[in-house]
Parts: sequence; C-alpha cells; structure tokens
Amino acid sequence: GNNHEFKPQFSRLDAGYGNVLLGDGQAGFQWQDFKKSGFMIDGEVKYLRKLSDKDGTTYILAALNENVPKLFTLQ
Repeated sequence: GNNHEFKPQFSRLDAGYGNVLLGDGQAGFQWQDFKKSGFMIDGEVKYLRKLSDKDGTTYILAALNENVPKLFTLQ
C-alpha cells in the first residue's frame, strides 16, 4: 500500500495501486497486478479487512486516509 508518513528527507511510498498474491495452500504464491485482478486502490490505505455477508459472498474493505472506503467483491 501507499504510505505518506515518512519524514520529508525520505520521501513517500506512493507509486503502487495494490497487488494480489494468490496462495496455493502450500506456501507458494502467484502474483497478479491490478489490471488482471481488478484490485486497484489509489491513495493511502490505512486498513484492510475481509468481510462476508449472510449469503456467503466475501468482500475486502479498504479504509483510506482522507477518502471514502472502497469495497471489493471476491470472486
């Protein structure tokens, strides 16, 4: 995620839009960029949480600094 809390002499880390790592259940992961996964966040992410509704649909909630939260549906 992006982080803007560094001292001025160290600059900011804000060039990414998010990445997805797909696990195989045996400590192996395959990387997907935001263009393929659809998981794109522009801004400083403060919190991520996985949620499920009563029908079993799973979501990722992203809380952003000074912006509205984003909600993604997992497929």
